[in-house]
Amino acid sequence: MKRAIYLFLLPLLALIGACDKEAIVFDVEQPQFELKENAILLEVILPIGSAADDSYYIVGAFNGGAAAAVGNPTWMLEKATGSDSKWGIYLMPETFVDGKTLADGFYFVSAAQGEERSVRNEAMSHTLNVGLGSRTNVFVDRWAKYFDAPEEGGGHDGNVVYIQNASSWTALALYGWKEGTPDTDILGGWPGKQPSGTEVINGITFTYFDLGEEKADLTGVNIIVNNNNNGSQFDVATIDFNKTYYFRLTDAAITATDPNASYRIYVDNLTGWDALTLSIGGADWPGMEPMGSVEQNGVTYTYFETSMDLMGQNIDLWFNNGKETGDAGVKEMVTKQILFSRDYYFMLTADGINEVDPATHRGYSVYVDNTAGWGTTILYGYNDSNTPLAGAGWPGMQSTGTADVNGVAFTQFALSRAENGKTYNFIFNNGAGLQFDAPASVTIDHDIYYAISATGVTEIDPGSYGKAYSIYIEDLSGWGGTLNLYGYSTDNPQLGDDAGWPGLQPVETVDINGTNYLRYQLSPVNTGNTYNLMPNGNGGQQDIPGFTINRDYYLQFDGTTLTEVGAHLYVLDQTTWGGLSVYSWGDVELAGWPGLPMTETREVEGVTYKYLDLSANVLKNVNLIFNSGTGTQLPDLSVRLLGDIFVRIDDAGTELLPKP
Repeated sequence: MKRAIYLFLLPLLALIGACDKEAIVFDVEQPQFELKENAILLEVILPIGSAADDSYYIVGAFNGGAAAAVGNPTWMLEKATGSDSKWGIYLMPETFVDGKTLADGFYFVSAAQGEERSVRNEAMSHTLNVGLGSRTNVFVDRWAKYFDAPEEGGGHDGNVVYIQNASSWTALALYGWKEGTPDTDILGGWPGKQPSGTEVINGITFTYFDLGEEKADLTGVNIIVNNNNNGSQFDVATIDFNKTYYFRLTDAAITATDPNASYRIYVDNLTGWDALTLSIGGADWPGMEPMGSVEQNGVTYTYFETSMDLMGQNIDLWFNNGKETGDAGVKEMVTKQILFSRDYYFMLTADGINEVDPATHRGYSVYVDNTAGWGTTILYGYNDSNTPLAGAGWPGMQSTGTADVNGVAFTQFALSRAENGKTYNFIFNNGAGLQFDAPASVTIDHDIYYAISATGVTEIDPGSYGKAYSIYIEDLSGWGGTLNLYGYSTDNPQLGDDAGWPGLQPVETVDINGTNYLRYQLSPVNTGNTYNLMPNGNGGQQDIPGFTINRDYYLQFDGTTLTEVGAHLYVLDQTTWGGLSVYSWGDVELAGWPGLPMTETREVEGVTYKYLDLSANVLKNVNLIFNSGTGTQLPDLSVRLLGDIFVRIDDAGTELLPKP
């Protein structure tokens, strides 16, 4: 068969544009050893997994065969200093025996991994007719050890579903269902049939499920592969049990596969070409057509299945639009020097080829909340070369829709994945004279959010933007009358909707665990800003700094300071138990059963309570179970861990008390 052009291993590089295939010189063609006038030089490219500390030998009739050559330093290969996969040997014809030459055949042996084999596990014999002062590249496809993986099975019970597990799943099960047929009559109840065994086909290990000879007449069965009831599953296909099937499983999808194919090449094709074909090494132009398509993480990839011959080799990929090289409409892109030891994912655009991670590769959007009253928002972008975003000249690209993010209706500009990784400067405008520059250039590698007001553009955090928080205050000031709350912040609106003095009044009184809190409703414009808070009323006021509005606050005000409220449990214990513990479940478990012992006491207004400081779990919603620690317990009491929580318990039950 015709060998594709293989390349010496280097990091992945991209070469774009319409390339002249004849002009490219691959790195593997570059010499790694000096020529010698009195010797034949063989430069040998070993397969992946060939250890640098192993010993490799050339064997043939010319040097007496394996018994004479293996272990003999004369016939041992030398590692190239500038390569991880290339080795060399100088051969002097005067040392050859019995009149034999390289034309009589030779192969290589690894001391650790055995004899050289073909990708089909066949014996290998190279032949060369070369003279002194020459250099020849020789490729080794496999070592014998590669094919030593144990094979289970052999005879099968009926037809088979084979699954190549290229996912992170550590267990597989196969479930089948069909309307009107109990699942127990197909592959068993959920999660279904366990694997019948594993089988190595062309060096690839498949997990297989025998379908059963007695079930060969079943048709139209829907099968689901799952990780043995551990939370992950894929619908596979609707199959007939009179056939054998092959599938390939990844963390993203399961697709049909050819057992005689090797790794896959996935392409997110954004070129706009009418067709996409792939030639390996520029041979057999224009090459193979796609096997199919699969969606992963919202992106539809075209994929190619390749020959087993290419596994573990360094190869050159030529993506093209299916035109012959002499056709004026031919489009070519080449990505050089990939080591074909895994699946590859590429994004093809008019600009070139980039390898992508399917777990994170997706398109991004620019989101805008425009409260400036423009009516229309348009996005113009340009890079350092003045190339416009999305090819849209001034005034730019129109909105692609709206999106609700945390309750805020943003104008959305959905960008093509072809923009990923590029850096732009944005100008927002209304197409009629109003415009603002974004505060800084941005790289398109994430979703980007902006707020536009009458004074400018701000990049925002969507997690907090638009949220309106509250401040809750337990008023212990003794001032009497209404407690107002004023807040000011440098270069930001005053607390509330820019409320002037004396500030906000409470919108309601909230009872939490028997304590009354005054609630002050803040505005979304306060979110993210840091304020000085000024409680005031009846002639009194205090100026207290340092409150960043990124959450609700629960505070006590004693007329001088604002103190964040903790969580303190006071229990009036009227049981006959002799000991008391408290266990909780819900947002937090305070400790394993029976919970925390309550041994500390506190006196409040002449009454002695058992006490626990639970401030580390403030604002958690829990169910408290008071118990003796020796088996006796009371019904659950649901509370929010906030402030001073007073509870009375006796042998019959629990009672939440008002704060004394």
